[in-house]
Amino acid sequence: MHQNIVVIIATSMNRTSLLLKRSLPSVLRQTCLPKAVIIVDDNCRYADQLHSDQFKIIQRGMTEVRKYELCKRLKITSNKFSSVEPYIEVIPNSRTVGNSGTGAWNTGAMRALTFQDRNEPLYIAFLDDDDEWKDTYLERCYHAVKNRINFSEIDTILGVFASFIRKTECNKVLNHIDECQLNPESFFIGNPGIQGSNIFIDIQTFWEIEGFDERFPSTTDRDFAIRLFDHLKTRQGNRLTTISDPLVIHHAHNDPRVTTDISKKHQGLDLFYEIYGYRMTKKVLEASLQRAYNFFGYKKGYLYDYS
Repeated sequence: MHQNIVVIIATSMNRTSLLLKRSLPSVLRQTCLPKAVIIVDDNCRYADQLHSDQFKIIQRGMTEVRKYELCKRLKITSNKFSSVEPYIEVIPNSRTVGNSGTGAWNTGAMRALTFQDRNEPLYIAFLDDDDEWKDTYLERCYHAVKNRINFSEIDTILGVFASFIRKTECNKVLNHIDECQLNPESFFIGNPGIQGSNIFIDIQTFWEIEGFDERFPSTTDRDFAIRLFDHLKTRQGNRLTTISDPLVIHHAHNDPRVTTDISKKHQGLDLFYEIYGYRMTKKVLEASLQRAYNFFGYKKGYLYDYS
């Protein structure tokens, strides 16, 4: 049985093999299947190309993965699987290209609107092409929003953030996020645990805050979180929640990505402090800049000079 969930996977940097071997299979193995899966191709393409060179490879591979996983799951023959949900499609990124996936995420979220039922809320869940979910991720998120865990009956849960495991070649680290950290101040200093692959949110709320800000080449999740918290302050009874169990596996590899591109990281931090610096107390700003220096060698601008 599927639920009113659309999964959006952004794929880039020719990581098609990881998409087909890791992220997409983890979606199709969920105990609660989504209504649809939208794969957004954010791979490089020439100006005169409608699709990247990876587009058809993704389409063919997606069809095979879907057939294999669903036939195995439902114990049906391959000639019957086409009518089984979820629906899966591949679309090109039609918005900003390359800015930490923001344009690809928004492209997928715009397409997801076409799956919305007027009588039921629709939730979108994002997943990076190199990350994966544990089998109960979607079920646990959906249960959290529908059953108002730890909240009153008059509350409406609009988003869920699950804890995750950060996996490198050498070790695994639990990144636990608490509800007490769901406030702008926590994200002014750093990111206590929200990243693309653990965002599960009501699609109406997503677009009310205008999705991801496509100006950011990095620091996108912190900006998204702050705008989301600001928005919910104006909506009484609307809340966010967390899941303490690590249901997401975030693979932090050494291949090219935003977090390893220091120039993009600095550009994103420049914009972040330009937008939010004035809201920070001196103590918070100092802590934020010290963290940015420790992690990324960032020490630009007048904000860093307290002498």
